Amino acid sequence: MGKYDYLNNIKPVVTEVYQAIEDLKKEGKKITNQSIGERIGKSKQSVHSILASINHPTNFQPCADIVEKFKDIETKDYTAMQLKELIEYKPSVYKFQCLLNYHKISYKRLRDDLRKALNTIDTTAFTYRELAERINYDSEPEKLRKFMVRHEIPFKPLDRSRKKNKIEPSDETSTM
Repeated sequence: MGKYDYLNNIKPVVTEVYQAIEDLKKEGKKITNQSIGERIGKSKQSVHSILASINHPTNFQPCADIVEKFKDIETKDYTAMQLKELIEYKPSVYKFQCLLNYHKISYKRLRDDLRKALNTIDTTAFTYRELAERINYDSEPEKLRKFMVRHEIPFKPLDRSRKKNKIEPSDETSTM
């Protein structure tokens, strides 16, 4: 079995699920994992697994409510985290980003802001911790380091040596 053979098996089922969703929408019926499952002859748990495997939101009613909340908000001016807090969405930011992406709701990407901020600085002259302070990075400096490594942005390595803290014996004490 090849690396992506499972896609050939899941693709027809996903198509079936999407068709059931469209049919339920046209009929004005509530879209749930249960109602989709009844249409395609699968259990609600199977429908949930199918949708989760393709990063599709699996809880439909809250999705509709969330999309409705964004009609009057200029979402592109907010990060996913800010939007999540604005509407008091409980699940993880990752799940929220999947939901935003699925519904094609634009939002401000933090990485774009980070790149702009870092492009104004000679990053090789500073450690990632110093850079975090300099650009007022509001998360853990380690996350900034990972971002910079992932995007191949150079920075000054931390001085790991203990020489700074080590007390050197003075000439006076060594003559004793």
